[in-house]
Amino acid sequence: VVSKKQGKAVQRNRMKRRLREVIRLLLPQLREGTYDLIFLCRKGLGTAKGDKILSAVLPLLTKANLLNDEKRVP
Repeated sequence: VVSKKQGKAVQRNRMKRRLREVIRLLLPQLREGTYDLIFLCRKGLGTAKGDKILSAVLPLLTKANLLNDEKRVP
């Protein structure tokens, strides 16, 4: 979710696309099951590199116990 405070539609959509791509890369590591993931995008996401976004999302998924133990990202 990206609020209108974060910029115009192009910037908000870019933030959502970048976050979706990180989640897409992590899909093989996620536990099987049905669950909803909701992320609130903040200001820095628009300029952050992919690895920085990954390093921010990974602890959240680990804390929520949504990553498979045998398929951890190095």
